[in-house]
Amino acid sequence: INSTCDAPSIETGARSLNWRLQCHGQLDIDVTGNFKFDGVNRYTATITSQGRMGGALISDVKTDVVGERIGDCQQ
Repeated sequence: INSTCDAPSIETGARSLNWRLQCHGQLDIDVTGNFKFDGVNRYTATITSQGRMGGALISDVKTDVVGERIGDCQQ
């Protein structure tokens, strides 16, 4: 709300994806994602975010994720 976001920066490698999104305004937020693909069926990632209002840190979160394909989707 009442914030403007820059275009995300995105970097890709042979087995990686790194991105960053920054928004400024009433709420300033800085979010990054770092994904490493261990193969076609598995990845690990770290996603971090910090939120600030009036220059004061109000949120500081780090999430580690592991994703693995275990089979076809069932309907």
